[in-house]
Amino acid sequence: MATAARHGLRDDPARIAQLRSAMWSAGYNSAKVAEVLGGDRQHLQPDPTQSVLLKRQLPAGQPLSTLIRLFVLGLPVAAGDAAAALAPLSLDSAEHLGVVRESGEQIEGSIRITPYEDFLFACSRVPDIAAVERDHVMGVTRSSINLANLTIRRPVDLTLDLGCGSGFQSLFAARHSSRVIATDVNPLAIRFTEFNARLNAVDNIECREGSFMEPVAGEAFDLVVTNPPFVISPEASLLFRDGGMRGDELSRKVLREVAGALRDGANATVLISWGRKAGDDWDATPRQWLEGSGCDAWILHQVSQPALLHSASWHQQLAPSNLQAYDRGIERWTSYITGLGFDAVAYGATVLRRRRSEHNWVRAEELPDPMVEPAGEHLLRMMAAQDLLSAMPDKRALLDQKLKLVRSHRLEQALVCSEGSYTVEQAVLRLTEGLAFRANVDAFNAYLVTRLDGSRTLREAISEAAAATTALGTEQEDVEVAALRSVRRMVELGFLLPT
Repeated sequence: MATAARHGLRDDPARIAQLRSAMWSAGYNSAKVAEVLGGDRQHLQPDPTQSVLLKRQLPAGQPLSTLIRLFVLGLPVAAGDAAAALAPLSLDSAEHLGVVRESGEQIEGSIRITPYEDFLFACSRVPDIAAVERDHVMGVTRSSINLANLTIRRPVDLTLDLGCGSGFQSLFAARHSSRVIATDVNPLAIRFTEFNARLNAVDNIECREGSFMEPVAGEAFDLVVTNPPFVISPEASLLFRDGGMRGDELSRKVLREVAGALRDGANATVLISWGRKAGDDWDATPRQWLEGSGCDAWILHQVSQPALLHSASWHQQLAPSNLQAYDRGIERWTSYITGLGFDAVAYGATVLRRRRSEHNWVRAEELPDPMVEPAGEHLLRMMAAQDLLSAMPDKRALLDQKLKLVRSHRLEQALVCSEGSYTVEQAVLRLTEGLAFRANVDAFNAYLVTRLDGSRTLREAISEAAAATTALGTEQEDVEVAALRSVRRMVELGFLLPT
């Protein structure tokens, strides 16, 4: 069946505005849908077993319940209930837009619509991986949320959303960009992005169809965000997942081309995947890709999966219904990955900043799990910290800096009772916004950071801490060397700010 017949989304501003009005009037927003579905599932597709339970918990006839049945659970509803929930949009108009269709004597959603924060995101409606079409367009996923959280947000002129899918990144970027160019090789993805821009009354997104950087050849950007089809697999069947290149070549290509399309001082966040060999450092491959890129970079590692686990994770939805297909898929994928010489597959992100320099810095860090907040401001702190540390001719120069502990932190202590009193067994300093990094601290460092309020140098703070703790009597130079090691680490991770 042709794409146009399966997905008849139409660009009809008046009717799309009526659809938006109906959904907001019914309370079809993140908070209420999450409450109904339970916890954090508002951006996920409930599996069939969850749908069976959830549909029995929805009050019959209520507009919000009807919309959830139509556009989240993918269940048919009575025509009268659909008409009431979609008003002022008539059923005929909803069919004309391509958002619902007749199913016998009932009405069902022909797309999925997910509320997330202040937006509504329409995407393809397919609950079963075995039925996914090649041009399937994903909606709100863990990876799209992670990419949004790892994007540096500041006012810019021109943003590129490369491989836009449903337009998730484009809509967030439109808030702080004069213009957003959204590109995708999938014509249906372009259609959904245009539809979602209308649905959310956003008018500064321009869509262009094409592969990789071809639609924007020769242009330069202030911000680039991309969640490309980076999955390492032998497949070429799904546009959102399979890049059609050998191994991790697609991630390398995208990273290099994005770096070359940035204006001086511009940022990019690129989700990537790469193969790992036993014994290699996890960041070795991305570091090679970034050589000579002209960018400073943070390489952020989310997870590495052994080849077998990676293969199983992409076929797990087949297991309940088709065990033989599940087995065959795992065998094929695992053989392909090990045949490339990879023992594991890594997932992560790179955050780039274009900077003219003979010596661009590249740093690598494990991403904490979970990320608790959008981390753009935190990433800017980390970049500023690296600029400061990289410019110091001597590590001891940090002693003359005035540093300040960020307010968004928490000191967590584990106490143990011994001989009638509690003593601190372990203390951890944890960030409560952005990337939730943790730093183990002893009694000396826990006291030291309280003295770092921006009013004194690190050298002076170390002297005060030494006088107030068991470090008293230790040579000043030895105390400073030990303190520098831990303080430098906390500066790198954004616990401490230079003033």
